[in-house]
Amino acid sequence: MRVAMDGLFLQFPAYRAGLYHYVWNLARALARVEPGLDLVMYFCNARRRASTERQIRSLDLGSAGIRHRTLRIPWAAGARIARFGALSRALVGTADVFHGTTFRLLPGAGFRRSVVTIHDLKFLTHPEAFGDRAGREFYRRAAGQALARADAVITVSDYVRREILRHYDVGQDRVRVVWNGVDPRFAPAPAPGWFHRWAAERGIRRPYFLFVGYQEPNKNLPGLLHGLARLRRLEGSIPDLVLVGGAGPHGAEVRALAEDLGLTACVRWLGQIGMEELVAVYNQALALVLPSHYEGFGLPVVEAMACGTPVVASDRGAMAEVGGGATLACDVRDPERLAEALGRIASDPGLRARLRAAGLRRARLFSWERCARETLAVYREVLA
Repeated sequence: MRVAMDGLFLQFPAYRAGLYHYVWNLARALARVEPGLDLVMYFCNARRRASTERQIRSLDLGSAGIRHRTLRIPWAAGARIARFGALSRALVGTADVFHGTTFRLLPGAGFRRSVVTIHDLKFLTHPEAFGDRAGREFYRRAAGQALARADAVITVSDYVRREILRHYDVGQDRVRVVWNGVDPRFAPAPAPGWFHRWAAERGIRRPYFLFVGYQEPNKNLPGLLHGLARLRRLEGSIPDLVLVGGAGPHGAEVRALAEDLGLTACVRWLGQIGMEELVAVYNQALALVLPSHYEGFGLPVVEAMACGTPVVASDRGAMAEVGGGATLACDVRDPERLAEALGRIASDPGLRARLRAAGLRRARLFSWERCARETLAVYREVLA
């Protein structure tokens, strides 16, 4: 079987969010579980060619048995050119299956069958994160066209599946739920020898709450800061908050709010960090707090559970589905309820121990090998 896969998000190491990890981990897992698979990952490269090629080489796809090709067109034009035969003729010739790992690249002529992954419908629920009206309309239409063209649709949670069926005219039999996996390096571990010095250099003090994610409106960081401020008014002193992930265009607003609420001294902004550091930060955290209003999956929830770190997250949507009763779920829309949950987890060692055990059990359900096998099953289904 020959599969052509959209690898565009691997071109942007600064944006190591859910899409990046999905493409990277799924591709490598596919190569592991199906050694005979001919997997070709493609990229777009019109400007900054040297830096883009360096990034692609750094992925070392060849060692995983993955070939790659680069089409010299602007990344933003990818969705348009894929509507024509240029993508298949100029880049990969023919393939049994085209897998659009995001709806931004639509299936092109020359592929026997096509599969598209829809990670979320955030452009509908939080349009403020998607530019002006024209930008938001592009996402809406691109998703609709991808859903109409694809032979099968993969979603990363049943919550997103229901959202797709509610907003788009898609047959239920074409939509498959395939959960994301979790990297096996996320596991319980004592603090490495370098950690305490590394943490001290960054002002990290234990105990601390941890947030991991790109600072987008749907992540509800203002709600988290208001919840912390309320907890401090009630308790006097609170654990620090460590934030990991890109600031994005809304980062300055979040920093300004932390200053307005008098939280500057207890908030640590780490930005992007490496895998070894991330695993250690998870393991040393009092709890992960992911107060998102909306997630298509919520990968940090699984990463934290796999490390044995308690999780505070939303009591609805994909995070409730992924958490499966192994998180401290609350109404994250209400800072008072969020403050209450943070206070409980900070003051109750027994609760933290129960969540740790439940999270470790829950995390065993998620692996990239399972994700790859279920994705392969979708490929075979559309080819049958």
